Amino acid sequence: MIAKIIYIIFVTLVTTLTTQASDIDRPSTVKKTYYTNTEFPLETYYVYGRQDGPTALIIGGIQGDEPGGYLAAEALTNLTLAKGNLIIIPRTNSSAIAENVRGIGFDMNRLFSGISNENQQAETDSEKAIKKVVELMASADLFLNLHDGYGFHKDRYINEIHNQDRFGQSIIIDIDRYKCNNKTLELMKNANYVLKNVNEKIPNSMYHLYLFNTRTSEPNSKYKTMLKASTWYALSKLCVPAYAIEGSKNTRNISERVRYHLYAVKEFLDLYEIEYEIEPVSNNEPKLISAIINIGGKGYVINKSNSIYIKPEKSLEVVYIDSNFNQGITVDILNYGSYNDIGKSFIIDKDTSIVIKKDNHIFAQIPIHVDSSLPNDVSVIGNIGTRNLTSIPFLKIFTNTNYMIAAVMQDHLNDKNTLISFQSLRDKYLNGNNSKIDKSVMTNVQSKNDKKVEPSKTVTKPKTVARTDKPKQFKNINSYNSKYLFLVEVDKERIFIEDGKVLKLKTPYKINLIETYKKDRAGKYQPLDLIINFKGWYPEGAGNNGDDRGYIVNIPNNRFMKKYSTSKDKNIFPVEAKSRNRSVATFFIEF
Repeated sequence: MIAKIIYIIFVTLVTTLTTQASDIDRPSTVKKTYYTNTEFPLETYYVYGRQDGPTALIIGGIQGDEPGGYLAAEALTNLTLAKGNLIIIPRTNSSAIAENVRGIGFDMNRLFSGISNENQQAETDSEKAIKKVVELMASADLFLNLHDGYGFHKDRYINEIHNQDRFGQSIIIDIDRYKCNNKTLELMKNANYVLKNVNEKIPNSMYHLYLFNTRTSEPNSKYKTMLKASTWYALSKLCVPAYAIEGSKNTRNISERVRYHLYAVKEFLDLYEIEYEIEPVSNNEPKLISAIINIGGKGYVINKSNSIYIKPEKSLEVVYIDSNFNQGITVDILNYGSYNDIGKSFIIDKDTSIVIKKDNHIFAQIPIHVDSSLPNDVSVIGNIGTRNLTSIPFLKIFTNTNYMIAAVMQDHLNDKNTLISFQSLRDKYLNGNNSKIDKSVMTNVQSKNDKKVEPSKTVTKPKTVARTDKPKQFKNINSYNSKYLFLVEVDKERIFIEDGKVLKLKTPYKINLIETYKKDRAGKYQPLDLIINFKGWYPEGAGNNGDDRGYIVNIPNNRFMKKYSTSKDKNIFPVEAKSRNRSVATFFIEF
């Protein structure tokens, strides 16, 4: 009887899997987004080849200040495969990407050690995201994690940028070979094969990739924190061959870095019999075409040349952004919500701006002004072409398989099944060809002295730093006299701080340590890839190696150890640039 039950279950499972596989349209790409309304949404792309075959999981952006990885992963979503399948998560840590930091409070790539094979309940948004990555990892035959690191990995010490401890331009493995499930995973052999083929495509040997074996599980490994990382989890828990591909942050430009990533990915996929039919392509600079914004229950199509004026206490929701990109777009309504406010409704009671980003690059801003003296609830200033924008009342916005976005318009109340594609909607209403448009709400705002109100600049925070200068362009850097400079972000404003100086802050602030510069013999500052250590501070939930670059440091917080302060009465903490564990430059933060 038991044997019969097992047989029935087996037949049912095989039938289900066969049915599901036959339902896949090949070749095709399907996008699914998991955990949409959290800080860790996972936009996931399932790329199905013309012929079924092995599956690779490729992730990028698990550390948010590594654009080469997530832009390469984004380009891969444009692939057409002849054989095999890909699961691609270009932006695993999109909140950190939006801030251009390694992680917000913790390193997401050090959370895998807390995930077991059991069906434990994930509690935090980050845990849910990690569990989803692990779930997809278990269905793959190959796992690739795309990163960017500092410097250039070499097999020996050459200088600060080129040595055996740098991660840039490398393929990282945790062990030479790994035995599991009655098979041997030849990680070193496969990585060396890929390296040989990749380096043949790179004419400048300076940018060649090298093998980096962290020997993660060995007792004397310098890289024990890798035991918490994604590649070791895939290998040790799931018996999935796993590799990290590292571009270098010191390459000449981002497109070059992305190209090296794509070279390596292509060789790995060939090795695992996943075949390209059409190569991946990258898009151009992001551009805003228009935005649909719900203000007090009415919809407006807006572009970046417009300013919005509303009466106090009106609700506002950014419903949809239409741009030449469909990935990596976030919307931040300043001083409301979180890093991504799209689809969220807020009561607006003060001036603000809608900031639209592609990853961490701002490409459009729409100012919002609150004015109780407005003759109407809402007014919009600005033109598209020679015509004023007009309002679009709507009932509901939703997605549809035939359209990127569709709307049930007020004009079609008698036929609620009528759908208008977003393209048609935009052309119809922005060109002013609809006689039913309610133009009464579009009166231009007039001030009390009867002059046209000009859109104000984006809302910005007051100046945040003392005892420092903020150069408008990097060419002004050479006006400093100090041998060493630190590049630091204070509440997203970049400043240079000289060696030995004190940065005084009136809390609260967010600090991001970026880079160190040294004046050369010609009197010009050159960037150095040095560890920067904020003495007395430590990141939450991360195995930190002393390099605090890329972390957001909230001041004040309870993760400061008072013993590191240089003053008994005040909070004055040193920030050191280190070379081979030797301090070469220091500045101080007082708060």
